[in-house]
Amino acid sequence: MEKRCPVCGNAVTRVVIPSYLGEVYHCDNCNEDFWYCMVRGYCPRCRKMYDIEHKLIKNGECSIIEKLCPNCRNDLED
Repeated sequence: MEKRCPVCGNAVTRVVIPSYLGEVYHCDNCNEDFWYCMVRGYCPRCRKMYDIEHKLIKNGECSIIEKLCPNCRNDLED
């Protein structure tokens, strides 16, 4: 699957770095680097962390989003 820049939508290329740093991609159009990592959710209701999806984020951008987990969301809808 080809990865796309979250800013402009162009294809990004993988940057060769040591594997322990993870996966870094570069957009030639925006001239920015992005980390490919797991975005996690923090549920303020039950205070648990859960995986959302792998996604490209800017270096320094927080990879944790505060939102209700699927279980708490289902409980509130019932």
